[in-house]
Amino acid sequence: DDLLVKILLAAAVVSFIIALSDGEGVLGALVEPLVIMAILVANATVGVVTERNAESAIGELKAYEADNAAVLRDGIRVLIPTADLVPGDIVELSVGSKVPADIRVVAITGSVLDVDQSLLTGESR
Repeated sequence: DDLLVKILLAAAVVSFIIALSDGEGVLGALVEPLVIMAILVANATVGVVTERNAESAIGELKAYEADNAAVLRDGIRVLIPTADLVPGDIVELSVGSKVPADIRVVAITGSVLDVDQSLLTGESR
């Protein structure tokens, strides 16, 4: 459904017809259309590889998602699926916890807060 692909296919057909009408042989008339088709095949190949890599990267990132979150609701600490988090939930994090969502730090009970963002930024730690 790509407009550029349709235009290039039309250009290949028109190029073939014009070359035949100018008296070129069939082999000579096929040169430009074959080059255009080779470019389309290369473009499609690059697109498929890029999409496959993107899907793989998204799948790897999903493996690092937190499944559950410890939240404080109505003064009671409960463990809920991260999909059930709502604005206003107070999320409790401890050593080794995965941050389940975009949250605002309200209080820190220790002296150090260290967050590893290398998965998101691609930087090494």
